[in-house]
Amino acid sequence: MSSWTHKGEIVDDVSFFPEGCIGFIYKVCDNTGKCYIGQKSLFSTRNIVTSKSNYEKLKRDGHTVKKTKNKKKSKKGSVVWDYRKVVVKESNWKSYQGSNKEMKKLKGVSKEIIDFAFSKKQLTYLELKWMFHYNVLESSDYYNDNILGKFYGRDIN
Repeated sequence: MSSWTHKGEIVDDVSFFPEGCIGFIYKVCDNTGKCYIGQKSLFSTRNIVTSKSNYEKLKRDGHTVKKTKNKKKSKKGSVVWDYRKVVVKESNWKSYQGSNKEMKKLKGVSKEIIDFAFSKKQLTYLELKWMFHYNVLESSDYYNDNILGKFYGRDIN
């Protein structure tokens, strides 16, 4: 498994990232030089169903919790609540090498972090910015075959 790099420095721990960083834009290249540009979140968030008593205890202890209306079980004049605890954990970013099917199969790829993002919206914007910067749809040097599922290389070339 190859490590991530940023400006020539090896990145192998989440503490490397700037404070407030939620993800990064990456460039993964195979041994022929063909690359893939994408984005990766550093953390994943799940809302796990819990009991009302556990919800109350977690809330008292300062944990992040959510109380939402269950639209299927609620009836007019009678609200049924769902109680959830919010669980945030580090994603699989260390072993990740892209969402492209061909890239996933390859061994010995180089993995470079090219930018950091501090919100989900910024993460999407920066991915688009770098895809257009590298001209991924018009170049045969990239595995990317679409941008946002709206723009396809086959429609442009």
